[in-house]
Amino acid sequence: MSGLRRLLGALAVLPALALAAPAQGSLTPVSGPHPAGPSLAGALSGVVTVSEKQIAVTVSYSGANDEAWARSVLGGVDSGLPALVKATGYPYPGPGSIRIDQRTEEDIHGYAGSAACNISYCRIRLTTTSGELTLLHELAHLWTQPFEKRWLSEGYAEYASMEAAALLGLTSKPVFAGYGVGTPSIPLSEWDHPINLLTAGGEEIVAEYEGYDYSYQLFLLLEDAAGAENLTAANAILFSEQTPYTVGSRLYMDTLEDVSGVNLDDVFVRWVLGDGTAALVAQRREARDRLASLRAQAEPLGLAVNESIQEHIEKWEFDEALDILARNEANLAAYAEMTAALDGLRPEIERAGLPYPRAFDEAAETWDFGDIRDALPDARAAVEAYEEAKRVAEADRGLWRQAGLLLRSPEGKLQHAADNFAAGLFGQSVEDSHAAQGMVEGAGHAALIRVLVALALLGSAGVAGLIWLLREEPLVSDQSPR
Repeated sequence: MSGLRRLLGALAVLPALALAAPAQGSLTPVSGPHPAGPSLAGALSGVVTVSEKQIAVTVSYSGANDEAWARSVLGGVDSGLPALVKATGYPYPGPGSIRIDQRTEEDIHGYAGSAACNISYCRIRLTTTSGELTLLHELAHLWTQPFEKRWLSEGYAEYASMEAAALLGLTSKPVFAGYGVGTPSIPLSEWDHPINLLTAGGEEIVAEYEGYDYSYQLFLLLEDAAGAENLTAANAILFSEQTPYTVGSRLYMDTLEDVSGVNLDDVFVRWVLGDGTAALVAQRREARDRLASLRAQAEPLGLAVNESIQEHIEKWEFDEALDILARNEANLAAYAEMTAALDGLRPEIERAGLPYPRAFDEAAETWDFGDIRDALPDARAAVEAYEEAKRVAEADRGLWRQAGLLLRSPEGKLQHAADNFAAGLFGQSVEDSHAAQGMVEGAGHAALIRVLVALALLGSAGVAGLIWLLREEPLVSDQSPR
């Protein structure tokens, strides 16, 4: 909606700059006056070609005396849309149809105009007392559809329309009036729904006018602080990437800072978010600065920073972001020490014929540099144990040792040791290597035990047989009766 522009007249502006008028849109009349609906007497229609699109425009009016007004509005759309394309630096983003209806101030609650869009068309309502600047403001709302906050929608519509008006020679190019203008009495993020200017009380009306005024001035301030090109680029990103009513104050603040590199914390706290958010914004600053520092240190090392940090920052979840940052910063501090130790250990692993631990290969993704550094002594002990066990297992074995290893596999234990080493289970790998070595070194003793057991079994069998053979048979006597 368009505010009362007399409130904006107090803004200081520079003399008109020598700006070339934009190329006019191509308006093709479709027909003369024709019925427009039950409450409107007639309509004028045309097609405006802008940004390689053909936009059907219909202006409906109330009475025969208003046809001249309708014709003026149709011409204003023809010149205004190309000017807005140039002022915003972004192609026409709206649907293929614009419907403009004449309305009374009572119909639109005391405002000079209003605009609303859906996927098929945009509808603009204007009073006959509204002028070219109001029309430009309402047309600019075709660009503000992604903005969810009212200060964004109204402030940018006014900023873009005044830029377009300057291009058309209707006014001088506006500039920020200066930091002496003060700040809003309430944070602009709290400036909410339109009111009925015809029935509202004095305080409500003042607050409504103030919302329009300061929202517009804020965009001039942002242009001054971040640069016009950066402001245009940030808006283009949001226009292209966001769906309707998804861009709030936080996302706008983040996007503009990302594009411009300018710290706008104080501006957004004082103008938009309110003093109660100062601690949160300070936390945001800390998280963003520490992430930037971490990336600057990590990128030369070929390391990618954990994406979840950026995701938490984008969601304004700074406690979570700072917690992950603290862990990553500590791990990165251990990176140089870890890589130096790994450079020395890698040849030993290769010489032993062991697979490289997966955790070491994944370190660049997991950032577990501190844990890996602390595990390196255990890894080296596992390499030494494996090499020694392998040396013993591969040594020549006599028949006596081979007999001791019958049905036993030191090679299988060595494979277990290698598998556990690859999994980073260095303590278990050491145990497996020792077990393999123990099998080989104890094979002679194992063979002796087997022989003794065999002899014992055989001896026991011989004694049992002898006892069986020597068992006492009962005597049988054949005594006949006397």
